[in-house]
Amino acid sequence: MKVILLHDVRAVGKKGEVKECKEGYVKNYLLPRGLAKLATQEALAFLAQTKQADASRAEKERENAQILATCVNDITLRFTLKISKNTTFGSITKQMIEDALLKEGITLPRNAILLDKPIKKTGDMEVPVSLHEGVRALLHLHIEKK
Repeated sequence: MKVILLHDVRAVGKKGEVKECKEGYVKNYLLPRGLAKLATQEALAFLAQTKQADASRAEKERENAQILATCVNDITLRFTLKISKNTTFGSITKQMIEDALLKEGITLPRNAILLDKPIKKTGDMEVPVSLHEGVRALLHLHIEKK
């Protein structure tokens, strides 16, 4: 019996796939739990339409991410750290970078800044930013001594 999976089902398939399953498994497990629906002509047509819309939306998101990547690549953020002899007071964190980007008018997706640990030294640095699957940018930072 052919079904369209509405959710990921272990050992069967992923959401949106059309699978051939045993009739008893479909009637007693998949349908009652809302994990699948029968693969009728209308359901298959709707699935094709939905996949096309999803692909179109994903392409638009990717294009927007590429535009944002060019903006991020062109910006250099400036920070100051208080340093006394061999001791650094404070550090540059992800939140500080996000706030500085907001002042520049750029809003990044959550957890887009790939900074492992806070920055505690001066100089020019590049921080990778992941904007979308396959779209990355480098954010330029200039950190000066206070």
